[in-house]
Amino acid sequence: MKIFQAALLLFARNGYATTTTLQIAQKAKVSEGTLFKKFGNKKQLLNEIISPLAFQILPISLKKLLAGHQITLNNFVLLFISDRLNFFKKNILPIQILTREVLYNQLTAVNFFEKIPVSQLQELDEFFQKLKDKNQIVNWPNRDIIKFLFNGLFEYIIVHYILLEERKWDELSELKRIVSFTTKGLTPGNN
Repeated sequence: MKIFQAALLLFARNGYATTTTLQIAQKAKVSEGTLFKKFGNKKQLLNEIISPLAFQILPISLKKLLAGHQITLNNFVLLFISDRLNFFKKNILPIQILTREVLYNQLTAVNFFEKIPVSQLQELDEFFQKLKDKNQIVNWPNRDIIKFLFNGLFEYIIVHYILLEERKWDELSELKRIVSFTTKGLTPGNN
């Protein structure tokens, strides 16, 4: 755990490429040999940090997320974005690492997105189809809808939690604008 925490902090602060296994071992107060014994190499340690995010990047259950709410596109977008923002805030260091690695290493991006559970994607597919059948959401491919849902949220996370971590902002107002923009973009006839 000490190795994992040290790597998490150093990768988030300095980047994966510039962090050495020696730095990680020193921060964790273990030998470099112990690091290699537990994780094999630096790449496997990175995978241990970012791989769990693939299983949580989408809501675990839409049924739980939407429970007790009227099923409208606006409610869905509001609940989805609020839920994912809370998840990102709780996991900001691994998200920072993932974001940087995905931007600089296409293979990392491909490997990460291939790990997203099919069951979560299927649940979203079924939900989007119900909305499409009622003409409540654009008739785009479902993966494009998912990307659009995350676009504003990712921009918000990157700007406020990765690039400009120390600045103050009106989170509620910005989230309302993201929800409004996303809802309008996904509403049939607005695109």
